[in-house]
Amino acid sequence: MTIKEHVGLRIHLYRKKQNLTLEQLAFLLDKSISTVSKYETGKISIDIETLYDISKILHVSIEQLIDYHVDEKRAAQDLATSGFFTQKKKYWMYQYFAPMKKVVECIVEIIPDHEAAADKIVLYYDAHNEDDYTDSSFVYRGFISYYDSYATMKFTNAFNAKDEIFIYAKSPLWIRNTTTGLMMSISQTLGNPSVVKVLFSTEKINNQEALKANLDLNNKEVLSALKRTNHLLLLDTWETMI
Repeated sequence: MTIKEHVGLRIHLYRKKQNLTLEQLAFLLDKSISTVSKYETGKISIDIETLYDISKILHVSIEQLIDYHVDEKRAAQDLATSGFFTQKKKYWMYQYFAPMKKVVECIVEIIPDHEAAADKIVLYYDAHNEDDYTDSSFVYRGFISYYDSYATMKFTNAFNAKDEIFIYAKSPLWIRNTTTGLMMSISQTLGNPSVVKVLFSTEKINNQEALKANLDLNNKEVLSALKRTNHLLLLDTWETMI
């Protein structure tokens, strides 16, 4: 994907979030519909003044439109010490929402920043389309920090700074396709602080029943540990992972 195509997808995403039609955005920019359409498909470049105008209309920063990164691999020594979340730049994340009996599918993108203490990270929550996962119910941006056996992620809603998510995830040093974590947030549906189990995967998982079984916290082991320690513990074993 070129940088023009990437910026175009971002404009399309945030335009949809603002419930603006292509015609309305073109009118506000004083551009033709054809020109704005070419912006979104990456067929033509956007001058800096127009990019600034677009960011103001869509209520986002210019950085949110141009967060393009080259897909580079970390050095071998970084991979050896950082674990699961340095295998790829894109991961699937799953959460089981019991009230709706639904597995919520999300996409996590990691944007390496070798000059900073933590890499940037984007969470597309409830992604509807694998081919265009930026078309998601919520978009969160934040940072990921790596440690010997776990990673921490902190996200802020791109459209509501008061809406934050924190994830504490296992990060084994040996190569695996999946790992798990606990996600803490204010539930958008339940309206209260919540903690849920999430599963990260390097590949898309289509087995919904296996996902539900793995993500369901209503089991004897978890409830027994909760009663014994007053802690919600991740008790899954690598043998039972998907």
